[in-house]
Amino acid sequence: MWTGFVVGVALIVMNPAAIVTWVVIVGSYLAGTTQAEGVFACVGIGCGSLAWFAFVAWLADHGKRVLGDRMIWVTRVVGILLIGYGAYSLGRAAYYLLGKLDVI
Repeated sequence: MWTGFVVGVALIVMNPAAIVTWVVIVGSYLAGTTQAEGVFACVGIGCGSLAWFAFVAWLADHGKRVLGDRMIWVTRVVGILLIGYGAYSLGRAAYYLLGKLDVI
Protein backbone atom coordinates (compact mmCIF):
# COMPACT_ATOMS: atom_id res chain seq x y z
CA MET A 1 0.00 0.00 0.00
CA TRP A 2 2.78 2.47 0.82
CA THR A 3 4.38 2.06 -2.59
CA GLY A 4 1.13 2.96 -4.30
CA PHE A 5 0.60 5.89 -1.93
CA VAL A 6 4.10 7.28 -2.55
CA VAL A 7 3.66 6.93 -6.32
CA GLY A 8 0.29 8.69 -6.12
CA VAL A 9 1.66 11.57 -4.05
CA ALA A 10 4.63 11.92 -6.40
CA LEU A 11 2.33 12.07 -9.42
CA ILE A 12 0.18 14.77 -7.81
CA VAL A 13 3.18 16.83 -6.68
CA MET A 14 4.79 16.67 -10.13
CA ASN A 15 1.54 17.42 -11.98
CA PRO A 16 1.38 21.17 -12.69
CA ALA A 17 -2.32 20.97 -13.57
CA ALA A 18 -3.14 19.61 -10.11
CA ILE A 19 -1.15 22.39 -8.43
CA VAL A 20 -2.81 25.09 -10.56
CA THR A 21 -6.24 23.60 -9.85
CA TRP A 22 -5.67 23.74 -6.09
CA VAL A 23 -4.36 27.31 -6.30
CA VAL A 24 -7.34 28.47 -8.38
CA ILE A 25 -10.04 26.72 -6.35
CA VAL A 26 -8.66 27.42 -2.89
CA GLY A 27 -7.27 30.85 -3.78
CA SER A 28 -10.69 32.14 -4.72
CA TYR A 29 -11.99 31.34 -1.24
CA LEU A 30 -8.95 32.57 0.71
CA ALA A 31 -8.50 35.91 -1.06
CA GLY A 32 -9.64 38.07 1.87
CA THR A 33 -7.92 36.25 4.72
CA THR A 34 -5.09 37.32 6.98
CA GLN A 35 -1.69 35.65 6.83
CA ALA A 36 -2.38 33.58 9.96
CA GLU A 37 -5.72 32.40 8.56
CA GLY A 38 -3.97 31.49 5.31
CA VAL A 39 -1.38 29.43 7.18
CA PHE A 40 -4.09 27.60 9.15
CA ALA A 41 -6.02 26.99 5.93
CA CYS A 42 -2.91 25.59 4.22
CA VAL A 43 -2.18 23.28 7.14
CA GLY A 44 -5.81 22.14 7.19
CA ILE A 45 -5.85 21.56 3.45
CA GLY A 46 -2.57 19.66 3.69
CA CYS A 47 -3.85 17.42 6.50
CA GLY A 48 -7.16 16.89 4.74
CA SER A 49 -5.42 16.05 1.47
CA LEU A 50 -3.09 13.62 3.22
CA ALA A 51 -6.04 11.90 4.88
CA TRP A 52 -7.98 11.79 1.60
CA PHE A 53 -5.12 10.36 -0.45
CA ALA A 54 -4.33 7.81 2.27
CA PHE A 55 -7.99 6.77 2.18
CA VAL A 56 -7.97 6.54 -1.63
CA ALA A 57 -4.76 4.48 -1.52
CA TRP A 58 -6.35 2.17 1.04
CA LEU A 59 -9.49 1.82 -1.10
CA ALA A 60 -7.41 1.09 -4.18
CA ASP A 61 -5.51 -1.55 -2.24
CA HIS A 62 -8.71 -3.17 -0.95
CA GLY A 63 -10.90 -2.20 -3.92
CA LYS A 64 -13.11 -5.12 -4.86
CA ARG A 65 -13.48 -6.43 -1.32
CA VAL A 66 -14.62 -3.05 0.05
CA LEU A 67 -16.89 -1.64 -2.64
CA GLY A 68 -17.31 -4.26 -5.34
CA ASP A 69 -20.05 -3.40 -7.81
CA ARG A 70 -21.03 -0.29 -5.83
CA MET A 71 -17.90 1.50 -7.08
CA ILE A 72 -19.80 2.74 -10.14
CA TRP A 73 -22.08 4.72 -7.81
CA VAL A 74 -19.09 6.41 -6.20
CA THR A 75 -17.99 7.56 -9.65
CA ARG A 76 -21.47 8.83 -10.47
CA VAL A 77 -21.86 10.71 -7.19
CA VAL A 78 -18.44 12.33 -7.55
CA GLY A 79 -19.30 13.31 -11.12
CA ILE A 80 -22.57 14.91 -10.02
CA LEU A 81 -20.77 16.78 -7.23
CA LEU A 82 -18.18 18.09 -9.69
CA ILE A 83 -20.90 19.24 -12.09
CA GLY A 84 -22.66 20.97 -9.20
CA TYR A 85 -19.46 22.69 -8.11
CA GLY A 86 -18.82 23.82 -11.68
CA ALA A 87 -22.34 25.25 -11.95
CA TYR A 88 -21.91 27.04 -8.61
CA SER A 89 -18.56 28.52 -9.66
CA LEU A 90 -19.97 29.58 -13.03
CA GLY A 91 -22.92 31.28 -11.32
CA ARG A 92 -20.61 33.00 -8.87
CA ALA A 93 -18.40 34.26 -11.70
CA ALA A 94 -21.41 35.49 -13.69
CA TYR A 95 -22.79 37.32 -10.64
CA TYR A 96 -19.40 38.95 -10.08
CA LEU A 97 -19.01 40.00 -13.73
CA LEU A 98 -22.57 41.30 -14.00
CA GLY A 99 -22.03 43.26 -10.79
CA LYS A 100 -18.89 44.84 -12.26
CA LEU A 101 -20.85 45.83 -15.38
CA ASP A 102 -23.59 47.41 -13.21
CA VAL A 103 -26.20 45.09 -14.72
CA ILE A 104 -27.26 43.77 -11.32
